[in-house]
Amino acid sequence: MHAGFACREMGLSRMKHSGAVAAKILVNFALALVVFWAVGYAIAFGDGMNDFEMLTMVGRGIVMGNAHDRLKMALPEYEQTLTSDEDGVAVYLEKLFELESVSAA
Repeated sequence: MHAGFACREMGLSRMKHSGAVAAKILVNFALALVVFWAVGYAIAFGDGMNDFEMLTMVGRGIVMGNAHDRLKMALPEYEQTLTSDEDGVAVYLEKLFELESVSAA
């Protein structure tokens, strides 16, 4: 994606600026990699068997409280959160990042 964006942006700028554009894209890409690594891969939430592969491949897979029983049995060691109706994703992220609750009073 970054290579395509670099080509597009260099095509829209003057020849003398192409080096600066390439450097900017490279720094952007490097920064994105560092932030991705520092945050801890990725977090995914799932509630059906169609989410099984996604949950097993990310850094932190979270099974929703209303998940299908087959998914819960297939991933018993994975963390579980509340149901979708109980705002399970928001509650989990608030706890994970130690945020104040934004739920309506």
